[in-house]
Amino acid sequence: MLIIDTPSMQSAPYLQQISAFDAAAAGLKERDLQVITQTSAPAFRARLVGKDGGVKLDRDAPMTTDALFALIDALAETRKPTMRIAISRSHSLGKSTKDATLVVRADGP
Repeated sequence: MLIIDTPSMQSAPYLQQISAFDAAAAGLKERDLQVITQTSAPAFRARLVGKDGGVKLDRDAPMTTDALFALIDALAETRKPTMRIAISRSHSLGKSTKDATLVVRADGP
């Protein structure tokens, strides 16, 4: 979720930010990004709030969609589930055992 505080919906920074978002509407939809605008703030401010509720980005100026999308994509990459599989291999005489751990990342959103 992206929360935008702005003095008015006619302020230059807000219009610049919304224009950038309009041009990248497909990217917003792909990332399931909800944009919430709050007016009557003393100044422009944009905060990206992660699915965990933490603030991931806090800016006092409009941002490029490339920078925003790169951050969101990096956050999504760190949330991908991992599965650890312990693999044991023993020699036929039982004299030596080698253990290894394989880490598998799930693909997809």
